[in-house]
Amino acid sequence: MSMRDKLIQKAKDLGLPAKTEDVIRGADKAVHEAKAKAATYADENRDKLGGYVDKAGQAVDERTQGKYSDKVAKAKEAATRGVDKVVEQRPPAPVEPQVDPGQPPTSATPTDRPVPGTPPVDPDQPPTNQPPSA
Repeated sequence: MSMRDKLIQKAKDLGLPAKTEDVIRGADKAVHEAKAKAATYADENRDKLGGYVDKAGQAVDERTQGKYSDKVAKAKEAATRGVDKVVEQRPPAPVEPQVDPGQPPTSATPTDRPVPGTPPVDPDQPPTNQPPSA
């Protein structure tokens, strides 16, 4: 049972209004979206993040005159592992279907294509409920 499901069940047990479920679901969705964005950012900017970690480590080493360099090195490794862990949470990229340029898209429905023998529709004109004249 997920954390969201546990919260929803607890809200029901406490007799909270049904809107509470919507709030919980909305919060859960926001958390997942933020997690995905953070993972995408971390993946696309690993070099920058690694540079920031190195720069911070150098600053600490300089200020402490290398007294804690072993601990700084461990912290840098832990930060790099943390970035890697965030990147692992990235949702998979959607797979684009292969489309043959000579074929119409398979997702086209009959309403997407003009019906032979009907006049073109002017998007600036209001729709009429009269059948096309023959």
